[in-house]
Amino acid sequence: MRFRPLLPLSVCLASGALVAVVWGQTGKKPAPKSPVAPSANGAGNVIIRSPEGAGVWDDTTGIGRITKDVTIAQGGEDFILYAQDVIFNRPQNRAVATGNLRVETRDSTIRGARIDADFNAKKIVITGNVTVTTRGKGDGITGNRGTFRSQLSQKSAKILSTRADWDYEDRQGVMTGNIRMTQGDNSGTCERILYDEAQNVARLQGNVRFRDKNNRVFNTPDLTIYINESRIVAEKPTLSFGPDKQTSPTPRAPKTPILKVQPAPNISEDDLKLFATPVPALPTPRPQPTRARTPVPAPEPAEAPEAPEAAEEPAN
Repeated sequence: MRFRPLLPLSVCLASGALVAVVWGQTGKKPAPKSPVAPSANGAGNVIIRSPEGAGVWDDTTGIGRITKDVTIAQGGEDFILYAQDVIFNRPQNRAVATGNLRVETRDSTIRGARIDADFNAKKIVITGNVTVTTRGKGDGITGNRGTFRSQLSQKSAKILSTRADWDYEDRQGVMTGNIRMTQGDNSGTCERILYDEAQNVARLQGNVRFRDKNNRVFNTPDLTIYINESRIVAEKPTLSFGPDKQTSPTPRAPKTPILKVQPAPNISEDDLKLFATPVPALPTPRPQPTRARTPVPAPEPAEAPEAPEAAEEPAN
């Protein structure tokens, strides 16, 4: 196995750290299921660029690795892949991309943790925190067809999942795993979504629960959303309605109490005396028993100090 610095197989422009690589698909490789001869305008050719990146190429296996600000496009397709690390297998015409991933298609932006691309089948598999966002406006990819965005809708939807299988030639995708779809105030969950980018239609399948902007909740095994038309078609739905989000409810008048407050009774003082309850007299307090006090013995008198003896007077 022999490695050498990544060099172009057809065109290479290098200036300092600048490396632009274009791989033509004219070399020997396993024939696709429906072989198509390369066109004169480069349709179907895979183009890999890394203006400020680096890479290595193994001549023996035909596998190369490119890092830093990598872009991959395919001639004739509205498809551009952005990544920081790409391993490209030229004999199989496949690639694995990771690092700050983004895929721009004709009307969608797809993000995830890893992309496995098959350029013969024109399909990619995105896994890990997948987000598919339909734009419907003239930003993002510049594309190979120039002004195609003028025919797109102006409504946006977002689909979250753990995996997306995307056919960028037919512009169709299948999303599975922890799905949540939102479009404005509409949101739903299900087991699988079939998305047709060209028609801007999403079909939710399996344990579908969908809440629309009017707070209607659909529980159904199959629900089709016509994103362009703000229209849904549900199969065997169970439908429930909540309060309308679009109108602010008018405050209702307070309810009349069931128990009405009665006026104070008009009773004369003489009548009130009839109901007066005499206050019982307080009981006479009992005398407290007296206890004989134990006499305290008197203290013994202190002995008087002895008087000093008188001094004898001397005899005359």
